[in-house]
Amino acid sequence: MTGMKTEKTEVKVWRYSFPSVKGEGWAIFFLDSVGCFAALSDWGDWSYRWNPRGYEEGDGRDFRHFIITCGDDYLLRKIAPEQEYDPEATLQSVKAAIIEWRRDRRATKEDARKTLPELTPKYVAREMWDELSPMYDSLGDSHQFSRWLENTEISDATECYRTKFSEQARMFLLKCMPRLREAIKNELGL
Repeated sequence: MTGMKTEKTEVKVWRYSFPSVKGEGWAIFFLDSVGCFAALSDWGDWSYRWNPRGYEEGDGRDFRHFIITCGDDYLLRKIAPEQEYDPEATLQSVKAAIIEWRRDRRATKEDARKTLPELTPKYVAREMWDELSPMYDSLGDSHQFSRWLENTEISDATECYRTKFSEQARMFLLKCMPRLREAIKNELGL
């Protein structure tokens, strides 16, 4: 290509290796000066590449500073974007939607009961609760939620679907990231 000028920059790579010492699992991390993060661990393999404009603060600090200061939820959203269905949070969301639907008078008590009777205990006699509570299982997985979705009259019911990070991703964050952050702090003299 003519007319294009490319700038050559030296990429710095940092490698951190942690054996399993107290049962927290082993991990090997690779970070580089252009925003690449990769981890191999007992808790799964995780990676992401940040655009340098997304983490540079113009004060000469490198990518390692970003890794020790970025929030855990933010980091998980980047390295573990695939999340799993959260039945408990979905159930709470559906309950809230039914209550709002009822409160806004868009539905009668009977409509709300038909939508998912066990989600409206306010309107159900206490003695009926034991009979109805097994119906809570009707939102136990994403397929059951889809079936419920097909039969509900609640508008925007898809917004009730909730997800969570996998247990493996949460354990990686809990067991491995503190070790990496501590090593980086020590290396940088922080």
